[in-house]
Amino acid sequence: MRSSVVRAVLAAALVGGLVAGCSSESSSGEGAESSSGEGAKSPSASAKPTSAAPTEGAGGAKGEAAEQAGTVGDASSPCKLPVTFGTAAKWQPEAIDIARDDEFADLAVQGPVIARCEIDAKPAGSIGFLRVYVEDPAGKDSEPLDILRAYVAADEEPADAMYRAFTSGGVKGHQVEYETTSKLLEETRTVRAFAVPTPDGVVVVSLGGLDAEEHASMIPAYELAKQSVRVND
Repeated sequence: MRSSVVRAVLAAALVGGLVAGCSSESSSGEGAESSSGEGAKSPSASAKPTSAAPTEGAGGAKGEAAEQAGTVGDASSPCKLPVTFGTAAKWQPEAIDIARDDEFADLAVQGPVIARCEIDAKPAGSIGFLRVYVEDPAGKDSEPLDILRAYVAADEEPADAMYRAFTSGGVKGHQVEYETTSKLLEETRTVRAFAVPTPDGVVVVSLGGLDAEEHASMIPAYELAKQSVRVND
């Protein structure tokens, strides 16, 4: 998916038509590294996320993770995913059900991953979302860093990517912060994403927003997701 700001906003409406209905059933140890760093892969037992400790960067001041108000990813949530993580107050998750050969697949695919869930920040007062991607097709021995690099490369004019390893509980993954430039708007914005390994393929969680201000206001919700992420059984 090409992630220009306008496309992201328009995609919200289009992807809304691809969204599956909500089911009634339902850190730390970060080490900075350059773009040549190696990936880490470690399975983790399923566990329910708990409130995340403060770190960097809606719901909370910059430098803190948002307070956890719910979870997404388990069998009882609107989005059944290979991972479970905490969500901030009023953020609304919706499943995305789309195949790679669908006519709108370009809105959901970015490199080796396809969107399976979008957690909308609008009910919380921000214009943006957390989007969860799953490797498709799943690779048996895929490394989070490799998938994250391919994800970034598939974005629109990515630049200045900085990769860092992180650990959340027993889950080891990689995160990235980079810039992408919209040719249409001639505007550059920051993107954050993290990737973790699961038995069902690498999962990428990204933070998108209308502009830099909106993006910054939602960093606490992103940090909550990253710090509380656990791999489902």
